Amino acid sequence: MDKVVAQQTKDAAARRGGSTDPVVVWTKSPYPEDHEIQYNFTTFAIGLNDPGDACVPHLPPSDARFRPDQRALELGEFTRATTEKLRLEEKQR
Repeated sequence: MDKVVAQQTKDAAARRGGSTDPVVVWTKSPYPEDHEIQYNFTTFAIGLNDPGDACVPHLPPSDARFRPDQRALELGEFTRATTEKLRLEEKQR
């Protein structure tokens, strides 16, 4: 789905003084260049797990967004992600 289209019913348009013509209310952003290795996520979806500078001081150190393996995976650095994950698992034993 590339876009969402909505339109008012005749009754709603009459009450609101609008039109019943379809209107595009959302359009999907284009995929980033490396979307195949990012699980076909859009730029928006990839950025959801990126902690913004403003919220970092308020997050606990245990927040998963600070895990080096998770961060490397999100950046598409799969070899480093695997190495970090194995290191963390070994450290937890």
